[in-house]
Amino acid sequence: ITYIPTKFCDNLRCHTVANKITFRCCSRCLSVSYCSKQCQETDWKAHHRGLCEEAIPDVLSARTLGFLRFLVHYDYEQNKSRVYGLRLASKLSGFGCYIKFDYTSGKVRLMLESTDKWPPIDLSPKSYEVKYRWKEIVSRAEDAAGELNIDVVQFPDGMGNNYRIIPMRCSFPAYHARIAELEKQLEGGQVLVEECHTRIDELVRGLGNIITEIHW
Repeated sequence: ITYIPTKFCDNLRCHTVANKITFRCCSRCLSVSYCSKQCQETDWKAHHRGLCEEAIPDVLSARTLGFLRFLVHYDYEQNKSRVYGLRLASKLSGFGCYIKFDYTSGKVRLMLESTDKWPPIDLSPKSYEVKYRWKEIVSRAEDAAGELNIDVVQFPDGMGNNYRIIPMRCSFPAYHARIAELEKQLEGGQVLVEECHTRIDELVRGLGNIITEIHW
């Protein structure tokens, strides 16, 4: 399988998707990239200006980070119905949540975690840069109207557990509309939880390949 580092422009108001190497990167922190100077200026005013100074380069190589993104996206595709169910549960809870892809036992385990409990108590010293990145990703997710979801990968490390934030950007209004409809029906008692799982499976099958979803 060939991994192509495709991503969205980091301006949340832009939905341009392309190979990562075609984007212009922030020369100061190297943590965000854009399809144009205009998008960079827009995002600077909206998000990045207040966080750029705190950015710390990742100690993991670009190759390793690329592998983690590939791994998380592969397991996301294999467990898409469950992930959608967890995200719906997150919305219904009314609290900020993220999905953890836990690889500490070998096979992936998917768990819904509260954003209030970050950083984890077993955070390895090698994960120090995710403390900065967390603030920026949460800020972006709150402003993304459901188009950016927070996923975190957990993997074993000699000094504890290592974590990386692997957010997923998607752009498909019909998906968000259907999830919002399910929320209302669940809250109103029109749909039972058991039926909701069936509806989510139908939604996943119906979307097929028409929705663009990228972990970055």
